Amino acid sequence: MTTETQTQITRLENAKADIITAIENKGIIVQSGTKLDGMASFIDAIPTGSGGTEMEDAFVTRTLSGTYENSRVTDVGIGAFAYWPGNYNVSFPNVVTIKSSAFFSATGLRSASFPVATAIQSRAFSGCTYLVSAIFPSVTAIGSGAFAGCLRLKTISLPLLKTIPESAFDHCTALVSARFPKVTTVGLRAFQYASSSLARLYFDVVSKISASAFSWCFGLVSLYLLKKAVCTLDASTAFTSTPFLGYAGYTQSDPHIYVPSAYLSSYKNATNWTYFSSYFVGLTDAQISAL
Repeated sequence: MTTETQTQITRLENAKADIITAIENKGIIVQSGTKLDGMASFIDAIPTGSGGTEMEDAFVTRTLSGTYENSRVTDVGIGAFAYWPGNYNVSFPNVVTIKSSAFFSATGLRSASFPVATAIQSRAFSGCTYLVSAIFPSVTAIGSGAFAGCLRLKTISLPLLKTIPESAFDHCTALVSARFPKVTTVGLRAFQYASSSLARLYFDVVSKISASAFSWCFGLVSLYLLKKAVCTLDASTAFTSTPFLGYAGYTQSDPHIYVPSAYLSSYKNATNWTYFSSYFVGLTDAQISAL
């Protein structure tokens, strides 16, 4: 090999490295082993006007395995991982916003970590049928249907969430227990069709529960409403086809609604709650603190 030929090869290798760096700075992962003539498809995946801080429609039809971590991205854009198969976990330490349908039907997604994200938009994780764990310590707002259809979701952490919107956890059929310390409103059909798995829900400060919020949650036997005030129940249909109303097939334990002892009588006589007066159990302050 002549010196001139070697020099040309070196220049090509350097050019390839520069192209990969430029593409990955736009939030696009270039798979190991990709040849120079295969870079065009990755360049085409870069959203128009992308400045390297948001991924949008970047991964459609691509396959990923293992763990994908990107510290450069601050927003995961619309449809960024939509329909992406494989078997992978994602970690975005600096993402603030997860936009609509960002992971829609991303059937390869197993777990997601977003330590500083504050907002999850509508349907962001809808249809992620293999997502088992989602940790969002800083999120204060999520959109409608954000986790709908996450059939294997077992662990969800949203300690700062303030409102559970419409259909947020619809058909989350593997969720067994969840606590929402900051949620004040449970929206329409929020947990609908969680089926027999969802047994316990804890709400520390909830003040409103909407119609059909827990409908078709066959296994819901323990509901904790811990705020020292009576929570508004929009309609008794919040509990349609649960052990509390209309479903008698669950016999493992008697269903209970736990409330502060000082408000036990008020709950039993409150609008729409009267249908469930026999299910209320009062808790002392010490018992609540121990939960």
